[in-house]
Amino acid sequence: IELNSKINDNFYNLSQEIFKRWFIDFEFPNNDGLSYKSANGQFKEVNGEIIPVDWQINRLDEVAECQNGNAFYKDGYDETGIMVVDLGNVNINGSFVYTNADKYISQERLESNSKYNKYLLHKDDLVMVMTDRKATMDLLGKTGKIYEEKEYLLNQRMYRIRSKINVNYLYTILNSSKILNELKSKALGSVQKYVNTGHINELKIIVGTDEIMEKFSQIVNPIFERIENNILENDSLQELRDTLLPKLMNGEININKDEKDVFITDFRRYSFLLNNIYIPDSIEDKNNFDKELKLLIFEYIRLLEVSLRAKICLHMCTKYGSHWFYNKNNFKNNEKSKKESLKNEEEN
Repeated sequence: IELNSKINDNFYNLSQEIFKRWFIDFEFPNNDGLSYKSANGQFKEVNGEIIPVDWQINRLDEVAECQNGNAFYKDGYDETGIMVVDLGNVNINGSFVYTNADKYISQERLESNSKYNKYLLHKDDLVMVMTDRKATMDLLGKTGKIYEEKEYLLNQRMYRIRSKINVNYLYTILNSSKILNELKSKALGSVQKYVNTGHINELKIIVGTDEIMEKFSQIVNPIFERIENNILENDSLQELRDTLLPKLMNGEININKDEKDVFITDFRRYSFLLNNIYIPDSIEDKNNFDKELKLLIFEYIRLLEVSLRAKICLHMCTKYGSHWFYNKNNFKNNEKSKKESLKNEEEN
């Protein structure tokens, strides 16, 4: 769980660095594979902002369908049903999270009350925090992304943003320091800081050409797909941990020979944590145990490799720019790098 979380932090930072490089510094690749601004790309002024020619600036409500939440507390909550997303379900990292204080509206009440339908949330909807109780406003404007194929309901002081452009781009720009600082500067209230729907709708969203937006999508979509897979895996692991560990510690579950296959396959991660020792009895058992053990080891090697690659990419992007791999001087084996560069030029 911890490793998956660290990998996701690296991926999130990487996506923000790529966004900054392309849409803040304007060093995206031009048609020749060179950094646009450094290669003397052309710019224009739009509403006081300098952007590349052929790009545009839109209001948020022009590139997304927006909806504020409902005060569900007035009608009361139920013990189970459709989860109601509120302030506690988006953390300061811009991640959608579950909590022990989650609230629900029953399926029966949802079906009998048609006014609730416009507050339904679906996969890939973005939810923004409109209120922050802390003076530092660390949470204000933070935007989470619904990553599961299930329905939710939107509570008050939350804003639903259903993107008409690439959702991962919109998620990234809304969580960028530029947008967050703008919302903080417009925040109202003294004890409790907040922004209203007008502040959010008028946010300026820079949109590149179709070609640039497609290239950005090709880079970041796999990153976010991996982030979401790690989140789903962590959810499953946390559920297993919270269910299994207390029973194991209290002696409610005994691992015996008849249960060995279930133990190895589904709970193998926990056997090491709890110092349980499984000794195979037969050659077949030893082979099965050896196979599962290798799968476990190689899975962690794979996760470490992904984390290391993300760290390297983040460091190189930060220090040398998003196209560091095109520069042969960044590699020890320059001859090999020259061949790769020539190959890339021929392909372009």
